[in-house]
Amino acid sequence: MRKNILFLALVSLMITQQSCLTILNPGWNQKVSINTMEGASININGEHVGTGNIRKGLRKKKNHDINISKDGYLDNNFTINSTRDDVLLGLSFYSWYFTLGAMYILDIPGSRYHLSLKNIEADLLKKPSSQNSLNSITVNSVDIQIDPGKKIGAHYEFSKSKNGKNKFEFTHSWGEDTQIEANTLTELSNDDLKVNNYTIVENNTATLSNTRRADINVSAIIHDMTFDSFERRGNSIVEVSFKIDWKVENKYGKKLLSISTNEKTSRVNDQDLDVFYTAYRKNFYKLLTNNELIELLNKHNDIKDIETHPEDLIIITNDNINSTNNLENLIERATQSTLTIITENGHGSGVIIDSRGYILTCKHVIDESNSIKVLFNNGVELEAKVDRISKVSDLALLKVDSGNLKSLPLGTDISLNLGKEVYAIGTPRDIELGQSVSKGIISGNRKLEETIYIQTDVSVNSGNSGGCLINNEGKVIGIINAKLVGPGIEGIGFAIPVKTILKDLNIKIAKDQL
Repeated sequence: MRKNILFLALVSLMITQQSCLTILNPGWNQKVSINTMEGASININGEHVGTGNIRKGLRKKKNHDINISKDGYLDNNFTINSTRDDVLLGLSFYSWYFTLGAMYILDIPGSRYHLSLKNIEADLLKKPSSQNSLNSITVNSVDIQIDPGKKIGAHYEFSKSKNGKNKFEFTHSWGEDTQIEANTLTELSNDDLKVNNYTIVENNTATLSNTRRADINVSAIIHDMTFDSFERRGNSIVEVSFKIDWKVENKYGKKLLSISTNEKTSRVNDQDLDVFYTAYRKNFYKLLTNNELIELLNKHNDIKDIETHPEDLIIITNDNINSTNNLENLIERATQSTLTIITENGHGSGVIIDSRGYILTCKHVIDESNSIKVLFNNGVELEAKVDRISKVSDLALLKVDSGNLKSLPLGTDISLNLGKEVYAIGTPRDIELGQSVSKGIISGNRKLEETIYIQTDVSVNSGNSGGCLINNEGKVIGIINAKLVGPGIEGIGFAIPVKTILKDLNIKIAKDQL
């Protein structure tokens, strides 16, 4: 009884000395609000406590592990940390003296506990779904184009000032406060594609054969980001956003789609670089759920492989070019047999190989096209139909309804010795540049998957695909189909040799001309 009277006296004196009674009665629980999407399951310390938005009292003296989950979304996991404050801080001398006496008499610990996060906005990231897409997809590169040292955000401490504003502490700079590797983001993207059951192509950098590339190829450029962090009594909130431009191409480098995303994510007490990867992943998932990309992934090619059987054999007649003519005349004659192939998606090149209207080109020139037109060097334009294709070797044989066309002979007995002079004829870049001629040599013969490709240093540009590679006798020795592209790379192009053309398209040259 006497002890209690002494306690009441001390408390009364403390009140008169600017102290606060509540520090001696901190309570056990603290109300915390967690707001998330409808139907999301909220688990605290392994126990289900509700769905959607909840408000719940949590013990102040312990940490709480939070898990928020929903089918079709990535889980959001974080921890609310318990912290403690010294109750003696901020008291006047007399208040401190009498508080210490009361704590000694009543055995009250010298600190009180807090869960400083009272209202939590917890977003969930929707998972993409491959939906058994028809076409493969691969992320080839992620390029970070942010200047080193650029200010990207700041760190703040929660202020106790009357105006309630956050106290600025220091800035975040790119390269100093972040260590994100572009290659890591590329790997992360392809790992996500695998996990979500997309079909991806391994070793997607092969260049000699486009059959080894994915149907859909994605590249990304990160132009900017923000990184802000907020600290309060041992708990932190980190907010990160990325501004990303995505480019989507088919396996032949034709641009199909451009998308920009600028998604932001926030995490509570996140560790290390997880929040940055989550922010990037949110942008990536935004891309994968884009309706235009989904349509591309599930689009049937309008052109299918045509199985060739013996009865489908096509016998062509080689046009007789007088090899005694001088080179200038041969080149002039060759340009009369080359043409520009025009589709709604762009243009490429082709060559007439039979006077009845058979035209060779590359499959990727006419892929995903509803109509095909051919433009001759005299300005005549005709509709063309697909006779057959070879997906494996990227070849197509077209047919126009016209006769007595000038064709170029296929050279079946031509040696492909290194250093031999060759000429490429096609329509680079622009339709107005039709029948352009470039000169080079055979630089090598490269084998890939049982096919020999002719390597050459002739000038090859967009639009040259499907054009012919001829020798100084005016005979076709190959069809241009690819080139190496990259910093410091020049003069490395490839052509499909005649032997492969005849075999894969089931074409035969009349016996009397062999």
